[in-house]
Amino acid sequence: MKEAYHFTKPPQAHHNWCSSIWSISIPPSKSFVTWRLFNNRIPTDENLKTRGMALASICNLCWSNEESSTHLFFNCNFANSIWNWLSTQFGYYLDNASLQSLMSFSTQWSPQLKQVLVAGIINSISIIWHRRNKARFDNLSISFAQAIAKIKLDTSFTGNFSKLCARPSLLEFSILKAFHVHCNYSKTLQF
Repeated sequence: MKEAYHFTKPPQAHHNWCSSIWSISIPPSKSFVTWRLFNNRIPTDENLKTRGMALASICNLCWSNEESSTHLFFNCNFANSIWNWLSTQFGYYLDNASLQSLMSFSTQWSPQLKQVLVAGIINSISIIWHRRNKARFDNLSISFAQAIAKIKLDTSFTGNFSKLCARPSLLEFSILKAFHVHCNYSKTLQF
């Protein structure tokens, strides 16, 4: 019975970054958008077409390509600007080819900084989706500066809510301060 079940439904690979998406310090509404993107459940025009809806498709952010999850979150000019800005903030190249490549970053950082980076990625995905929905349904345009301010604010909330510790390095201090996050340092033992 077990072999028949695995034949019809092969086991899926477990991604170790999934637990960081569902963190207590990241709002579930933001994590849910990232989870939907990972599972290809975002209702983009491409996904709606596969469900049988016939509609004309255009990306509401760049007005130049058909809307798909890959284009909207990774290839659109607005998305590329967000990922380039986030890379600059961390001083680390983020490969924005896919969600998997974004979430596979260096492990040299402290736990607090890693959580701030994950929060920055999740908040960036959320703001791209939010801007798309505002443009499509409300005919409103959120500027790049407004999007960056929202990402910083949401990432600051996550970083300041975190109980994880940072390393006492100038680089980590400057990155955390750029997001207005207070550094949590481990307490030293006193004799």
